[in-house]
Amino acid sequence: MLGIAGIILAINLICRLADAKESMEYTQVTGTVTKVQTLSKWTRAGRHSTKLSSYCVWVDYQPQGYPIRQTITESYSNRLFSVGETMPVLYHRGKVYKAYVAKKDWITGAYLPLSKNYNAPFIISVVLFVIGFLFYTNSPILKWYTNAGEITIGKKKRL
Repeated sequence: MLGIAGIILAINLICRLADAKESMEYTQVTGTVTKVQTLSKWTRAGRHSTKLSSYCVWVDYQPQGYPIRQTITESYSNRLFSVGETMPVLYHRGKVYKAYVAKKDWITGAYLPLSKNYNAPFIISVVLFVIGFLFYTNSPILKWYTNAGEITIGKKKRL
């Protein structure tokens, strides 16, 4: 379990650092949410139909030195936005249409894409580390868990 947690943590950190390095090629401006909408789509697999919903956000931003406004449309599942809300947008210096809504990462300090949830695998790896450590060190919690399996209806099993 400790090995799996270490692999998840390492992959998470490598991805964060790679995106932080890539963000150095981007310029930051302020974007404004202009539209928020839940879009639904029906998909069919065999005899079953499923309704898929995605929470879409339209963010307008104006690249510095360009007379036109650009719009980003992204789907999110973990954050709600309101029209008029401002947020950081990073756009590529050479390709102003290549942009993303950003948030500051607490580990790297760089502005990373908001659509990528880096904290979920980090939390999973920490939980796996804690559980693995408790089992590895033969902690009182492990002893309690082992003894709980021996107790049945208030009587202790005889070995």
